[in-house]
Amino acid sequence: MALEYASGLKQYVQGLSEPVYLLNPEGTDLISGKTGPVVPPALRDAGQTADRDGYHLVRSQIKPGLWWAGSLRAGRSGDFFLLLDQVLASLSAQERDQGPAGAYRRLLIDSLSPAETEALAAAHHLPVRCAKIVYLICTVQDHPGTPVDLLSEVLPLSQGDVLVPVDEKSSVFLREAPRQENGAETLEFAQAMQESLLTETGHGVIVGIGGKARDLSALHACYQQAVRAIAIGRVFCEEQTVFDFGAMLLPRFLAELSPQIAEHYHRLLFNPSTARLFNEEMLRTIRAFFQKDLNLSDTARQLYIHRNTLVYRLDKVQRETGLDLRKFDDAVTFKILMDMQKCKANRIYSPD
Repeated sequence: MALEYASGLKQYVQGLSEPVYLLNPEGTDLISGKTGPVVPPALRDAGQTADRDGYHLVRSQIKPGLWWAGSLRAGRSGDFFLLLDQVLASLSAQERDQGPAGAYRRLLIDSLSPAETEALAAAHHLPVRCAKIVYLICTVQDHPGTPVDLLSEVLPLSQGDVLVPVDEKSSVFLREAPRQENGAETLEFAQAMQESLLTETGHGVIVGIGGKARDLSALHACYQQAVRAIAIGRVFCEEQTVFDFGAMLLPRFLAELSPQIAEHYHRLLFNPSTARLFNEEMLRTIRAFFQKDLNLSDTARQLYIHRNTLVYRLDKVQRETGLDLRKFDDAVTFKILMDMQKCKANRIYSPD
């Protein structure tokens, strides 16, 4: 984590009878840049406050990996540190919104007019024409910094690549798009980036892939695609952690269904009369069958059951529902109706 905005807190804590510290997990005071008087508790053991070696520590709500610390004899309350937290948030936002990265952040997040886009590009010397793929990267655990800090450690940036902090949990990687790269290669890059982060830093991330922006004015739409890819993917593709908006046609279609319509069609197949048929064992069998692309032998091996047992279960589904899951059309029908369950409490539905 950069020290610039943390050191900006000096003016707010100067003159106090007892000094105040903002400590990272190693015990470095980010206000002064020097070693602090105490090492904070490990995050896995920590609550929101702790007393250690004569100091009262309060975990930052703005930067969850950091701790405020003050001498016990000074009697600093949680409200005092909460106030400093708000100052930290303001300084962090100011730093984040300055320079080219701040300009790209506005282009991504705000819906700017053509005139505003041109003015921003001119002010920060940004190329209007570009070919950038938008990757939205969200951390899944606390970290004293942003995904930009993590990515900077492991990602060699090529010419034209840009890392843009969005908030405390997410950043955007604008990657210069190779001319002949296809969707599968774009997805493979995201998966490799995710694996490198996990291997080298121990931090997992979720990645949403938007479209390819051909100019600065297209960045906002591509960013919105990446945001929606994660929102939809976490509902309809729970086993995944990389979501490519362009490859999510069926989940995107399902996300457009209202909860009422989803409930109606889901109950056509999943209702009290079929409850005994679709027990957990049967549903696990069907999901495995779909994952193995309707291959009987591969599914039986994965489930450690005899092939005839699998056939018996599929026959049972056919007798009671009329759907033969060994046939592509029937399998697609079943899969869609089964996924309607995820739409019933759909909070990402948009009638627009």
